[in-house]
Amino acid sequence: MAAVGVLHHQLTTAQLDPARLVTGAGEVLHEDATVKIAGQAEPYSHVDLVDIAANVEGAEAVLEMIRPRLARADLPLVEAVELGFVEAYAALSPTGNAARQPQTREPAAGARFIGYTDLAPEDREAIQGSLRRLTKLFAKAGELI
Repeated sequence: MAAVGVLHHQLTTAQLDPARLVTGAGEVLHEDATVKIAGQAEPYSHVDLVDIAANVEGAEAVLEMIRPRLARADLPLVEAVELGFVEAYAALSPTGNAARQPQTREPAAGARFIGYTDLAPEDREAIQGSLRRLTKLFAKAGELI
């Protein structure tokens, strides 16, 4: 139980560098757009889409943390990033993986997502395009933070 107290203290007192968070989120999105969307990260389980959706949500959480600071530097960029997330969630929605957005299809019995191998090429391209655009926007944000 003492370890829980130590962990709680570390988490509540940690100093997070906004520039590193933005850069890190952009790097993760870049990996998603290049490696995971190609199905290379999870060649046997085919759960790449779950990772991608989680990473998009994580990047959005980073945006929420830096939004006030970034808005002071470049409000149109904040708005562009927000639209980028709308686009990414729309692209992910048919896969059943975007937890923050309503799903556009009924899940199969016991299933909460579709595997990478079931993803249509046009859906893959839509996801990849939205991730690439978000990656570029996060790079711009990283320069301003």
